[in-house]
Amino acid sequence: MGLARLCIERLVCRDEALAAEVPLGDRLRPHRKALSQLVAFDELTVAEAARALGITPTSARMRLMRARRRIRTFLGEDQR
Repeated sequence: MGLARLCIERLVCRDEALAAEVPLGDRLRPHRKALSQLVAFDELTVAEAARALGITPTSARMRLMRARRRIRTFLGEDQR
């Protein structure tokens, strides 16, 4: 993944998390919310966040994808 794309991914995730932090409440499963917060707010890479949570990077990527999808759906931005 290129540096530019990584930066964009982090900004998108951070913006989604900031916008959804209060209204999402319990709509994200705790493990997805924890992962999203580590990546968006603590600025960890997915691999670093995975290590911190004791899961594989593959599982972390899948959980983050699902969390982002849930946030987009909640915010009414899901185009799919």
